[in-house]
Amino acid sequence: GFALRAGEVEWNEVQIVDMIPARDRVDARVRSHGSVYSPGNRRFDFVGREFCSAFRPEAETFGGWGRESGRVDQRGQGFSASIQVPIWTSKMFIHDAWSTNLPGLRLDISKTGAGLRIRAENQTPHEIRQTLLFMGDSVHTLAPFPPGLSDQTLENVAVRAATSLTDFLKTHAPAIVQGSRERRQAFDTFNSEGLRERIRLIDTLASASFRSRLHAEREDSSKGWQVAAVKGMDLSCVLDTGGFVVLGIIEGNALLPEFAGFPRGRGHSDTLIRCVGFLPQDTLPVSNLP
Repeated sequence: GFALRAGEVEWNEVQIVDMIPARDRVDARVRSHGSVYSPGNRRFDFVGREFCSAFRPEAETFGGWGRESGRVDQRGQGFSASIQVPIWTSKMFIHDAWSTNLPGLRLDISKTGAGLRIRAENQTPHEIRQTLLFMGDSVHTLAPFPPGLSDQTLENVAVRAATSLTDFLKTHAPAIVQGSRERRQAFDTFNSEGLRERIRLIDTLASASFRSRLHAEREDSSKGWQVAAVKGMDLSCVLDTGGFVVLGIIEGNALLPEFAGFPRGRGHSDTLIRCVGFLPQDTLPVSNLP
């Protein structure tokens, strides 16, 4: 989000990182969404150096992609771009990438007499906070994952007291539209810090991660908003096949190098970690470790 102000370029980026274990390493499917606020008519440079890296504009409200003035050069598996951004506007761009050298998150979930045991190996240098575990139609709040190895137990009382995914989506999904609309307000009706205080990033991105479940709750309504998502963003199929999803936020840090190739006066970056595991419907332990 942005509000009119003079002289400062602002860059805000959210990275959505899907952790994919591959034997002795963790691959990552990365979707980076970055928004630049321009205090003047000028061009901005962007660069992607990751494996299978690509650049695209923001999707338009009624479908299709934005038509931006600029140049994008796809060079081998990376890209460089130079895009014109008009004065006093905020433009969003997306960087899609596949990385084979990012520090990852590995999880092992097993059932004990006390409840669910969650063992984590956080290979990043950052604490992963606001962690949520999704299983079936249940949403569980977990303790943060500090860097390195950690072990926690979700006790049976907490397991039985879990929030239902249906209720979670009813509560938090409307913020997707609210944030989308308010981001386009230019005349100081809000500021990005105020929006961040009202809407928790983890709750909004978690709702967007279960688009099929979200639409199932709204299929009886012929009016209202709809959420579109690129292939692979919706993780509903993981829950439908007996798996688990763990989401967490790295606050104030980008796990992948930012794709903005220009200096900025202010801004903020966050990373959403998404980790999944599969299992037969009634079988534990649940693990995404090789």
